[in-house]
Amino acid sequence: MISPAAVEKVRALPGVREVLPVELREGRLSGGTLSFSYLRMDTAAYARRLGSAPSVVGAPVAAVNRAATAAKGASVPVLVTGGLGKARSRPIVLEGGESPPVVVDHVGHIERFPGTDPLGELLVLPTSVLPEQKVAMRPNGLLVFGDALSAADLERAAGPGASASTREGDLASIVSTPLTRTIKLAFQLTAIVLALYSLLAVWVSVVAGAAERDRSISFLSTMGMSGAQARAITLGEISPLVVMAAVAGIALGTLFPALFGGGVDLSGYAGGLPVGYTVTWSTPLLLGAGVTLAALLGAVGHVALSGRRKAGVALRAGESA
Repeated sequence: MISPAAVEKVRALPGVREVLPVELREGRLSGGTLSFSYLRMDTAAYARRLGSAPSVVGAPVAAVNRAATAAKGASVPVLVTGGLGKARSRPIVLEGGESPPVVVDHVGHIERFPGTDPLGELLVLPTSVLPEQKVAMRPNGLLVFGDALSAADLERAAGPGASASTREGDLASIVSTPLTRTIKLAFQLTAIVLALYSLLAVWVSVVAGAAERDRSISFLSTMGMSGAQARAITLGEISPLVVMAAVAGIALGTLFPALFGGGVDLSGYAGGLPVGYTVTWSTPLLLGAGVTLAALLGAVGHVALSGRRKAGVALRAGESA
């Protein structure tokens, strides 16, 4: 059991915003043999800290909070994993035996809870209701919310024998796996291939009109048009297409996550941890600017190469421009 003094030491660490004591112990159905782990915690405070980040437990925690607020009877609203469906309206016995059985009524289903995956069947109890059942809270774990937290500092503050892990550390271990590295490499290669495809599309559009453009430029060259003016004409023809395509691609690419990202739950790929994400403009802008610049330089290079041809090659006697 974690002492109140240890909780205060953890709360005093730099970067810590909130500490939620939790009780994670064993329980069983009264008069039965089905055993499970139960997690007793302040689900309302957890929901506040979870915020709008997509999570595998976001909706169920909100449901149990609503049920706990409206609870008036003897039963306690809980969240359960799949194998505990038979616990509905059945009394359960919490570890220790000194507390009377608690009648539970499950109001939500969860696949797992962050940090409890290896524990098998799980039942989540909100502390806002259990005090009415006169069941003493015996915290043996802490959920710590903050920035730049160190697992070593948390372990020292919690006392001898304590073990701690941080969200950043767990995510770093997930990112370092071969599967994650392969997925990142696939995205990078896809971005490169699409950039090359964009350049090829622009180049094809330039080459497709090359014959007509050469005749026009050759005809105008006989009237005194300089090479710089020829390049300006080509840029004026190509740049609207390239720039508009780049702007549209950047806008769609950055707005798509904002429009549809709320329905994408990435926590399943992060060990159940709630995962949010932010869209930065720097990478799309740099990629779009690079592709646009390369396409325009390619068009200018094509004009420069075409300008070396003699006017008679592109504009024969008797041909109209």
